[in-house]
Amino acid sequence: MRVVGFTGFLLRWLMSILVVFGVYNTRGHSLYHLWLEAGETVPLSIKVLYTLLITVMLVTIIRVTLHAINLFGLVIVTAIVATVIWVLSDLDYVTVDGEALTIYFAQIVLATALALGMTLGNIQRQLA
Repeated sequence: MRVVGFTGFLLRWLMSILVVFGVYNTRGHSLYHLWLEAGETVPLSIKVLYTLLITVMLVTIIRVTLHAINLFGLVIVTAIVATVIWVLSDLDYVTVDGEALTIYFAQIVLATALALGMTLGNIQRQLA
């Protein structure tokens, strides 16, 4: 079953957001922090399980996106989304001040590009 339309995009975007922020976020609850800052407080088995789950999800999302729109398409979609945020920032609708906020916006741009890529691939399949 393929979910299309805005609901499909929203589901893909939420999944992309979870994976991108699961890899790294500035709040300290990510794969990056789990391995580099958790030390011995988290058992190795949990670290490995979390790493495998995030890796499988990330690889799946990237493969689907690259299959749907190729690397060039992903770069174009990322550039468009980043430019939209840039325009919103220039018009003072969005403020990108500080390192943490800049990282959040970059992650949202990446997750949106991945979700758009998966959605465009789904639309392309249905049109064919």
